[in-house]
Amino acid sequence: MPLSAPSCGGVSFGRVSSTDAEVVSPNAACRAALQKLQNDAARAILHVGKATPIDVLLGELGWVPFADRIAALRLRLWHRVVCMPAGRMVRRVAMRRFACCAVDPAAAPQKTWMAEMHAVLVRFGLVQWWPAASWSGLPPYEQWCLAVDAAVHRSEERRVGEG
Repeated sequence: MPLSAPSCGGVSFGRVSSTDAEVVSPNAACRAALQKLQNDAARAILHVGKATPIDVLLGELGWVPFADRIAALRLRLWHRVVCMPAGRMVRRVAMRRFACCAVDPAAAPQKTWMAEMHAVLVRFGLVQWWPAASWSGLPPYEQWCLAVDAAVHRSEERRVGEG
């Protein structure tokens, strides 16, 4: 059935389509389209042309690239999942996935959500929060959100400084 509303990677704006999972984990084409939309909005807000580097625009507005925003939201969700009460089904499934990749997430037999979360923690310099045995050492959610936001901004500053 053709989509009647604009769509991005199978996700229809205005109604739910058959690829709801891409809302949580958008594919590369959807991420690129959303990044372009953010870039276009930055150019319109600041009234500049395409000759102005996008890093300058995003920095001026205090924005981070779309992919980093998605990663930060994933880290917040990860914290909420691993801090749920032990009896919750979502947490039990997550802990089973964690058991598959606890020692060396990169060597996990299959790419699990937990292995992906480990890669995001490494990317943003938060790997010290990957537990050796338990999740009891994580800070409260509000502190976690502040730590994630600071790590995303540090990562963006490093990326822009290298470029």
